[in-house]
Amino acid sequence: MDKSIIWDLVFSGSCYADKIKLGENKTYKKCSSEFEQKLEKLCEGMTEEEKYKLMWDITMLQGSLESEASQEYFKEGFKLGMMIAAQCFLY
Repeated sequence: MDKSIIWDLVFSGSCYADKIKLGENKTYKKCSSEFEQKLEKLCEGMTEEEKYKLMWDITMLQGSLESEASQEYFKEGFKLGMMIAAQCFLY
């Protein structure tokens, strides 16, 4: 029998996230481009230093929001997966 997915995730030496290629995702690239354009428009008339600081702050806040949302979805998905697995062992 092959090793479990958990064994593979823990001991394979690679990270499952290595397989995620956002830079190759057309929708992600389009949204990223639009985001940059909006930031540029928002920063019109600012000095380069002000522009950099605002863009950096917005980027960090956006990243924090995405990270928190991802963690919450992961927790709920993991719980659901565990419940489904437990039910499989009951029958």
